[in-house]
Amino acid sequence: FSSKNQLLPLSHSDESEEEPADVDLVSLFVSARYAVQDNSLRDAAQLYLQILGSEKVTRVQTNKAMYELAQVYSLSGLTERAIETALELLHRKPAQTDVLRLLLSLCSQQPSIKTLTDVVDTYAGPKSGELAREVSHQLSEAALNALTSNAPLDAVSLAKLAVRWSPASLN
Repeated sequence: FSSKNQLLPLSHSDESEEEPADVDLVSLFVSARYAVQDNSLRDAAQLYLQILGSEKVTRVQTNKAMYELAQVYSLSGLTERAIETALELLHRKPAQTDVLRLLLSLCSQQPSIKTLTDVVDTYAGPKSGELAREVSHQLSEAALNALTSNAPLDAVSLAKLAVRWSPASLN
């Protein structure tokens, strides 16, 4: 990242807002994003947690806040907390490709066979093309890391998952 951190947006084209956005929550989102850009990650996390704790927050805003909070945790070096937050969101929205990609990126920093298996088993969105290659590649890398870490059973499990996700296997 550059000196100015940028958060990735969460696409939510399959959802519509239940009601108009609350002005206070919108200003909290804007403030949180500015805090991220200013590298005030603790302040940004607190603002996202405030959004999530609001009685006025909609489902779409909850998903967006969780997605951005996971990225803030990652930028803060709190990889495990970032994974937990993103995984909770994936369980809520199992077809969300953006969340899958975020989790794969996070798991590359702190690989865990249990987490990777949970991620790929939970994901219920499209599994073709570039995404399948990304997932297969990530799982293959994790299998190789498990093998070099003297965890052959984990390596075999991850390799099997990688084969299941390979573009040739999905056709």
